[in-house]
Amino acid sequence: MNTKSQRITLSKGFTLIELVLTIVILGLISAIAFPTFVSLSEEAHDASATSTFQQFRTSYELAHTAWYAQGQGNTIKIGDSTVNASTTGYAQATAASVVGCQNFFADMLDFPPPTRSLFPLTPSAGEWGVFGFNNAGSPACLFIYMSDTTPFRYFWILPATGTVNSFNV
Repeated sequence: MNTKSQRITLSKGFTLIELVLTIVILGLISAIAFPTFVSLSEEAHDASATSTFQQFRTSYELAHTAWYAQGQGNTIKIGDSTVNASTTGYAQATAASVVGCQNFFADMLDFPPPTRSLFPLTPSAGEWGVFGFNNAGSPACLFIYMSDTTPFRYFWILPATGTVNSFNV
């Protein structure tokens, strides 16, 4: 009887096998779950970029329609913002520069994501980069979204022709 009571009092902890099995099971669960969470993060960033692009494109098309409705002047009133209009009635940045394109991006979107200059800096994952250039005498803008794993998505606006092109690279 004395040995039974000693065994009962000595077996209050986990055995080495139980601890090893628990660690192995937790390792397997994390190995399966981690890639899923990483994939969800990338999908969320890509969905955000796609949504921002679609919102921009819709706003851009509405601005062109507003240009007709507002008498085909040099500016277009969009909500609380006023943007310049090209001779063909498409919204354009005030200047072919990073700052001009950043302001244009902000004016065209209700809740614009933060942007940074493409040169000399490269945007980090989940950020928009901006570059301004001249196209047919009009300020044009290039917007690049850096994703987590895919190289990037980008779109550019050519206000002389009203072109909005997007690409996944």
